[in-house]
Amino acid sequence: ARQLAKITQNFSEHVLDGRQAFKLIVTEEEQLAGLPSSSKEAARAQAKKREGVDEQAWLFTLDQTSYGPVMNYLDDATVREKMWRASSVIGREEERNNLPIIAEILNLRGRRSQLLGFDHFPDLTLSRRMAKTGLNALHFVEDLHSKSKGFFKKEIQELEQFRAKELGLEKAVPLEPWSFAYW
Repeated sequence: ARQLAKITQNFSEHVLDGRQAFKLIVTEEEQLAGLPSSSKEAARAQAKKREGVDEQAWLFTLDQTSYGPVMNYLDDATVREKMWRASSVIGREEERNNLPIIAEILNLRGRRSQLLGFDHFPDLTLSRRMAKTGLNALHFVEDLHSKSKGFFKKEIQELEQFRAKELGLEKAVPLEPWSFAYW
């Protein structure tokens, strides 16, 4: 139990350190089009506070109060892409790689579950919950996926068509991951 607690803490620290390590400084105000003024003011204050920058600059981080408004409102897809790409590699950077930690957590959880008489960790976790077993939970998720997949695809197509119309494109093109929240 101690070993599991320790490596779970390491996992969390890697995530936190990765989020805190990233910063994006924007120096061209036109790149901030679409961003709410409160978010621009907060980014400007962060640039002054964390970087001591007195000239025109805005600092964005992966904290939700910074990341969320950028992904939802910022017109500049290049900035949104930088933020998304930074967020998508948290816990996978060389110095904060969580992949071996995940494997060890799964191994320890599996061993603990078997010691307590369960075949798998989900069975242990769900034994007192409505699903009761990992297999029941998996069937539920697979059923939900099969029932919602068509609706999801239709909604994405509508969103891509809307974007094409708004941008004056001849045909719809697939949305990039950093554009879903924006559109």
